[in-house]
Amino acid sequence: MPDHDAAIERFIETHGQLAEADGMPRILGRMAATFMLEPGPFSFSEIGERMQISRASVSTMTRLLENLGVFERITRPGDRQAYFRLVENPVQVFTQRRIARQQRCLEAIDELLVSTTLDPEARARLDEIRSMHAEMIAAGQAALDRRRG
Repeated sequence: MPDHDAAIERFIETHGQLAEADGMPRILGRMAATFMLEPGPFSFSEIGERMQISRASVSTMTRLLENLGVFERITRPGDRQAYFRLVENPVQVFTQRRIARQQRCLEAIDELLVSTTLDPEARARLDEIRSMHAEMIAAGQAALDRRRG
């Protein structure tokens, strides 16, 4: 089914472009998208083969995805290789991380607003940024709560 394969490749490539737009390696997004379609577990060599990348790139990307909380490393009895798979709820992990980053930004703004006198334009900009972060935190938390409930 060529249309099916083309749609999958577009999905994977789009995630690569999105990762790149966020300042991350394109291959990181491509790898995450590939694991969304087939969550694994896969060994280093299987990942390298599927993604057509070097072992060093596999190591770097899996480490990054582990640090982001999206991949988990597993072992199999009697096998010295490490295997990687997508965590059970990667969108939940991303949402929780986004909420935490926005909360840190909100706290930094609050600290600045109470400790410093700013000109009215700067204060208005920060109030708007703070308001947007607060709304995004509430929306993200509400979405997580709906999924849990």
